[in-house]
Amino acid sequence: MNKSLEFISVIEACGLINLGYTGLPYTWCNQRNAHARVWKRLDRSMVNDKWLETMPQTAIEHLHLWALITVLCYGKCLNSSTIAHFLINGKWNERKLRQQVPPLLIPHILSTSFQHQQGLKDTAIWKPTEAGNFSCVSAREICRHRKDTTGINSQLWNKNIPFKMSFLLWRALRNKLPTNENLANFGVEPVKCFCCINQGWDDVYHIFNEGHFAAHIWNYFTGPMGVNFLQPSLTSRLLNLGEIQGKNEAHKTLIQALPIVICWNLWKNRCSVKYGDKKPNSSRVKYMVLKGILFHLNSAFPYIQWPLKWIEVFDMIEKCKHDVKVTPIIWKTTPTNRYKLNTDDSALHNPGKIGRRGILRNEVGDIIYAFAIPLGEGTNNHAEIQDASYGLN
Repeated sequence: MNKSLEFISVIEACGLINLGYTGLPYTWCNQRNAHARVWKRLDRSMVNDKWLETMPQTAIEHLHLWALITVLCYGKCLNSSTIAHFLINGKWNERKLRQQVPPLLIPHILSTSFQHQQGLKDTAIWKPTEAGNFSCVSAREICRHRKDTTGINSQLWNKNIPFKMSFLLWRALRNKLPTNENLANFGVEPVKCFCCINQGWDDVYHIFNEGHFAAHIWNYFTGPMGVNFLQPSLTSRLLNLGEIQGKNEAHKTLIQALPIVICWNLWKNRCSVKYGDKKPNSSRVKYMVLKGILFHLNSAFPYIQWPLKWIEVFDMIEKCKHDVKVTPIIWKTTPTNRYKLNTDDSALHNPGKIGRRGILRNEVGDIIYAFAIPLGEGTNNHAEIQDASYGLN
């Protein structure tokens, strides 16, 4: 009793509020026999006033799906009982159900109809998937409340762009960076920026948009693209770039990567001046932005030799065309009891990253064995030798 009073006093001292819940009243069961079974609600969700101000729509819901699956499909949780144990003449035995199942689940079970077949074992069926097999993806779709993807959010994330860069831009859009407006909450006095000659305040809007340094970098890279920013905000810049229709895959990659790389290097420039011994340098930032763009283009299109000047890079991207070549390949059958090994080396550059791959077939053409294995660094000749050697062994 004393421990309960102490716990309640801590809750009151912290100003915590119980959010309550909707759905099932129980979150735990001891899984014992009917007369010894205990159902309890063990979980509580408590927040303070600050939480409610930030997320006033917070709500707690106890889902019933897991319990329904437990009762209907996994009879072993109910003392190894089977579905047939709860049926009489093909219908649910409500009396037995009420002995072992929480009351709120009874209506869900009684409303579930199926064709019972004697002699067949109970099989779990996961209804959210067409095949009836459980998957973590389908379960996650049920539990999470996914928001609609906006145009800006779809521009932030790309497999060829490092997560840290996209995450920085995500934080900047939500004003979650250690700048004046956020440091003021900790009693830190606001300071001037570290990037411009005509200094403004060190806030997100100035660092990424309004400042002369940021505006110069944006104009240098977006000017050749013909983009005019009517409202110099980070959101409007992303929206304006997102409205550009990509002429090819390289153009689409550039449109998505450019604002992320620019913001990343603007922030690096600011931090290197504030915390290091460097001075703001627009030429260095331009070089680093171009280097980042070329890195992403080389990752996505390693077979293209990109120029080293921004104007030439953009002109080349606009003129790129997707060239499709179709080469017919005829596989000739082998004599009886003979096998044929087809190999092909893989090399991004020569020398560079290489790999071996091949397929072993019999005289009918059926695949006996196939392989694709990375080999690290080397030449294409080394990869071809490794192909044949591995296939023969």
